[in-house]
Amino acid sequence: MNRKQLRGGTRAGGYGSNPPGTLERSRTQPRELFETGIKHHQAGRLAEAEACYRGVLATHPNHADTVHLLGILALQGGRSEEAVRLIRRAIKLDDRNPHYFSNLASALQGLQRYDEALASCDKALALDPHIAEIFNNKGNALRGLKRLHEALACYGEALALKPDYAEALANRGNVLQELKRFEEAVLSYDKALAAKPDFLDALIQRGNALVELRRFEEAVDSYKRALVLEPRAALAFNNQGNALSELGRFEEALISYEKALFLEPGSALVLNNRGNALRKLSRFDEALDSYDKALALSPADALTFYNRGNLFQELKRFEEAVDSYERALAIEPGSPPVLNNRGNALLELGRFDEALASYDKALTLKSGDAVIYSNRGNVLQELKRFDEALASYDKAVALKSGDALTFFYRGNALMELKRPDEALTSYNTALALHTDFAEAHHNRGVALSELKRADEARTSYEKALALKPDKAHAFNSGKLLRQQV
Repeated sequence: MNRKQLRGGTRAGGYGSNPPGTLERSRTQPRELFETGIKHHQAGRLAEAEACYRGVLATHPNHADTVHLLGILALQGGRSEEAVRLIRRAIKLDDRNPHYFSNLASALQGLQRYDEALASCDKALALDPHIAEIFNNKGNALRGLKRLHEALACYGEALALKPDYAEALANRGNVLQELKRFEEAVLSYDKALAAKPDFLDALIQRGNALVELRRFEEAVDSYKRALVLEPRAALAFNNQGNALSELGRFEEALISYEKALFLEPGSALVLNNRGNALRKLSRFDEALDSYDKALALSPADALTFYNRGNLFQELKRFEEAVDSYERALAIEPGSPPVLNNRGNALLELGRFDEALASYDKALTLKSGDAVIYSNRGNVLQELKRFDEALASYDKAVALKSGDALTFFYRGNALMELKRPDEALTSYNTALALHTDFAEAHHNRGVALSELKRADEARTSYEKALALKPDKAHAFNSGKLLRQQV
């Protein structure tokens, strides 16, 4: 997001009064050079503008506006330290120009010196409290300090002064996203785009907010509009790939990631996302290669280690999965998803006590996660602690009542506790949620057999076989199936 509103700060009538550092009227060449520099600057010809400004300073080294505009060029070129030095020099020459203080705040934000930036904005507002751009910059500084509600109020002040101020509307949308107020964020981006239809960053951020709202088709459209404006916007290609992945359109997502990588070959973020798409397409070797390339570029990326662990689990390479999860946890120790999936891999390896410890730690960090409670129930069953397993499944059901698999496992625990009538109810619920759940049909048959309801049991067994005839050996055993086969 372009959060910097840059203003030259030249004031009408400044040349006529001839304060220190002003270009004298008798010296038309430096004055014309200054004005030519401004024209180049406004047209985006930054090198030409800089040459003009330096030409002015060769004869008028104390011309504050020229020094300030050189600072703006440095800021636009990403040279924030140089920008701070130049704009502070301009302020020493003229400390009554509010725009100088505002743009100093922008340069300080580039260095993440948000407290100083905020103080500079306050000085600017003390000089003139009616400039929308200064309130916008102050909002940016407050956002950097994570004072989000105050930032929101500042953007509101900017918009009260200038209702169609696209940058303030977009920045307001960014803060609303951080506050998880995604519907409002989309509305703010829409207003920004109504004021400035070619606002690339607003289109990308609008797409991001729509993804959070799970409005993926609209998000794809927003990214496409961004790419029409800027076909080399790697971020838009990456984020479009994410939205396409959420729609299950993995081949298209992969194309989008490849385009992003063509533009930014060294992007660990895109390589990670590309790996995810390849994994969904069952192109596992390529997925692993993509994750490994991402980690070579960004070895402290916990998310890529997590995704790599998930790939190893899918390949049933559980030791390597555990290693990948543990590397992720070394970087981010408090990640419930990583702890949960590490527990799953340890469960597959028969390391039940370690798996239980992993689930328990995850639940201390995220106590309202139904999936973790369900998985915890599974390992408790393996440890023959069936009462505790049942209690864990009951917590999972209380948090999320629509998961067929949890009801299936809950039924298994009840069967182990010799409560077949309750188990039957649990299997029936699982089948109401997922009618083609073959293993639930089979275990329902086992429960019915325990209840001496042989004909109903036979019907359940037959249904299981019809759904998965290739699993006939498992279904013909008449034994309780502990998991999907």
